[in-house]
Amino acid sequence: MTEAIDRLVAMLDLKPVDRDVYSGESPADPVQRLYGGQVVAQALRAASGTVPSDRLPHSLHGYFLSPGRPLVSVTYRVDRIRDGRSFSHRRVTACQEDRELFTTSVSFHVPEVGFAHEDPLPDVQGPEALVPLEEELRDRLGDAVPPLSRSEAFDLRYTEPLRWSPQDVEPLPGRSRLWIRARGVLPDDEVLHRCLFAYVSDLASLDAVRRPHTPLWGPTRFTVTSLDHSLWFHRSVRVDEWLLIDQHSPVAGEGRGLASSKVFTADGTVVAGIAQEGLFR
Repeated sequence: MTEAIDRLVAMLDLKPVDRDVYSGESPADPVQRLYGGQVVAQALRAASGTVPSDRLPHSLHGYFLSPGRPLVSVTYRVDRIRDGRSFSHRRVTACQEDRELFTTSVSFHVPEVGFAHEDPLPDVQGPEALVPLEEELRDRLGDAVPPLSRSEAFDLRYTEPLRWSPQDVEPLPGRSRLWIRARGVLPDDEVLHRCLFAYVSDLASLDAVRRPHTPLWGPTRFTVTSLDHSLWFHRSVRVDEWLLIDQHSPVAGEGRGLASSKVFTADGTVVAGIAQEGLFR
């Protein structure tokens, strides 16, 4: 594993504080706010530590309540809502210095055999034909490239150009497609892969909302805050293999924008879904 992935895996090694209470460390980050994907991933890891090993997380629905601070540990309190014959339900509250940052409900399921279908893989270029995000940014922004510490553990490759800078004035549709893959080989640990996917799922979750309106970096009239976050795991997922996040924004209005994504493997299997609403001011 690369050093960046190693640090990310270590970040998911939560410390038990009490029964169903865990502490998660926050890495050094040059930005002012704690990255939301870290909190989602650590909350999922905390909930996973309280269920039988034959049950995997299949859905997560959470709300971001207040911004967190980097370098300050986060406490995760897990409530055991229900354990049935094939499902378990947990509620997790993330707190930092007695302030609630995030609350989420997580459902776990014993995998079963049943009927299956899925949408087809979009007709897009494969990741091998595309350039990594950092190379695209250097070509477009030069020395103005923003820090990418949150995504350094992953190789990100957009299938179509975004509006990177104020010079990109052409309106674009509310759709964004992005290939992602961890920079290293990870253990065969399904819960670890789902937690790492939860981490990366917040990296570009509102790109499709911004794409018609504003560049991602540079002078802009908008600040963006994630309001809620939902994940669905439909099948086994590996973040050290290429995944296509096919994102669409059906609507934006009243200061908020919605984006939803289907997540495909390179061979066309739908393995996960993402939905997020953001505040645009």
